[in-house]
Amino acid sequence: MMNRTQLASAACYASFLPLGISATLFGPTLPSLTQRYHVLLEDGGVFTSVQFFGALLSIIVAGRLLDRINARYLLIGGPLLLGSGLVLLGAATSLPLALLATLLFGIGFGVLDVSANYAIVQLHPVNSSAPLNLLNAVRTAIAADSKG
Repeated sequence: MMNRTQLASAACYASFLPLGISATLFGPTLPSLTQRYHVLLEDGGVFTSVQFFGALLSIIVAGRLLDRINARYLLIGGPLLLGSGLVLLGAATSLPLALLATLLFGIGFGVLDVSANYAIVQLHPVNSSAPLNLLNAVRTAIAADSKG
């Protein structure tokens, strides 16, 4: 039977699965996104820029929030924001709505990234390097496998 630390660590590792998959599959969707919203392919980088802008902002904000609230709230909120952004992106009927969805996806991505790393360090305060490496290896392995 797993103890609380092992269970919480496993939840953090599992949370990085959608992070790896969504990050990897977002790039190949750019041609269809640009076609759907009538954006030139060479201007399609706006989607990636908006995504990473959202991630950057949320990493800064989430870092501050983690000093004040339990990481569990952000570990729940991050995937909800990420998933909501992807669902909204699939349903968006206009470019502004698609960019808003991409921003939401990026915010969720950043919140999940920083909060899972923070939680692993809190769960393994003495020797956190191996669990942190494993956490980020999960995302990398999923991302590499998603590329086919």
